[in-house]
Amino acid sequence: MRRCFLFTAALFAFPSALALAGPDDDARARTEAQALLDKGAALFDSRNAAAMAATYIEDGSVVAIKRQHNATQGEIELQSFRGRAEIEKGYADIFKERSPEHRSRNTVDFARYLGPNLLLIQGRFALNRDQGDSAQFVQVRARVGTDWKIVSMQLAPLAKDDP
Repeated sequence: MRRCFLFTAALFAFPSALALAGPDDDARARTEAQALLDKGAALFDSRNAAAMAATYIEDGSVVAIKRQHNATQGEIELQSFRGRAEIEKGYADIFKERSPEHRSRNTVDFARYLGPNLLLIQGRFALNRDQGDSAQFVQVRARVGTDWKIVSMQLAPLAKDDP
């Protein structure tokens, strides 16, 4: 969590660093991000929790932001998973409830290289693409060898009137 906080603080402290990327870098980042997310959706559809957890760095984190069921004034609850073991358990729980014929989809809305080995991705996720997008997310990925591993991901439900 500390690493995620420091990274986020650095982004806010040095916004001009993000402005240095040119249009070619943005297009390349978006293309690479969509390829990563397409592989991730196919892996998600395989319902293999261990394989999904392996796409994260060892101490990666996931924070799911949810609306409380009886919320009248927008109260939220956070569900967090830290490290591959917790992340694997979280995916296993999702897969228990998921119909095998459902196919997911990830869509990149924004992607930017934050350096040679960091990639920021913002997008939308459809648990079942036939029912449309259900969540929005932000991921930070780090290049580890030849792979892009997820360092942190935050998920939030899409509002009913969002595109």
